[in-house]
Amino acid sequence: MIDVNVSISGIFMCCDESLCGLALGRGYAIEKCDLDTLFFKDKITNGRGHLNTDYFGSRIIEDEKVSFICLKKDDVIQIEGPSFSASKRVISDKDCMCEDKLAQYMDNEMEYLNERINLLRLFKFGNIGFIDVFFHYSFIVMGFI
Repeated sequence: MIDVNVSISGIFMCCDESLCGLALGRGYAIEKCDLDTLFFKDKITNGRGHLNTDYFGSRIIEDEKVSFICLKKDDVIQIEGPSFSASKRVISDKDCMCEDKLAQYMDNEMEYLNERINLLRLFKFGNIGFIDVFFHYSFIVMGFI
């Protein structure tokens, strides 16, 4: 079994700070996060470092700093490592990525989050949901990170 460090972070659509501190279960927290501290900043900004227009409606601007209401979770999960056959002569990085097992984890987490958001809509007026949810994994296979 391989220990996988998982960081999950998502940006809520058009929410205010009233959601901060709300417990969604399974270790998820809702926090206000500065753009500069997000591990996925490069995915939501263009080559010049400007925020993509898709995220304009969800940004909070205070004192010229851009922040968002974000979902956060850090976790360690265990998955089976990659299996190699004796007949395989070349092992690529794709063979070591365990993509199918990680995809299953992502699907389960997204199903849970969508269920929680649907429940939240019963108590909070407005269009609550995610613009994006980002998963970051790190693990060691055969001595490589």
